[in-house]
Amino acid sequence: PTRPPVEFAGGRPTPFFGGDLEAPGVLEAALASRAPQGELIFLSVGDTRDHRRQHKDPALRTISLDFLMTLLANLHRLDIHHYLILTTKKLCRMMQREHCLFS
Repeated sequence: PTRPPVEFAGGRPTPFFGGDLEAPGVLEAALASRAPQGELIFLSVGDTRDHRRQHKDPALRTISLDFLMTLLANLHRLDIHHYLILTTKKLCRMMQREHCLFS
């Protein structure tokens, strides 16, 4: 089935509280809230721990999240807010709870 085109209202991005992008209407809601001018930066973040190395370097346990937080700080400093973070449900909830990220 073909999805109807998304209308872009303009303005600044608004929070998107997450959801299954394959569910009906969720992708459209994400685009409408995070890409109101029709441009979007997709950030894909997952668990990149190398279980063979994390005992040698404990910092590897949070490397993905640390990188994301640094990247977001840089984007905010440049007044760039039209991004959407693609991640696991577990990591999404943790970022919302601990870092107030709703994108």
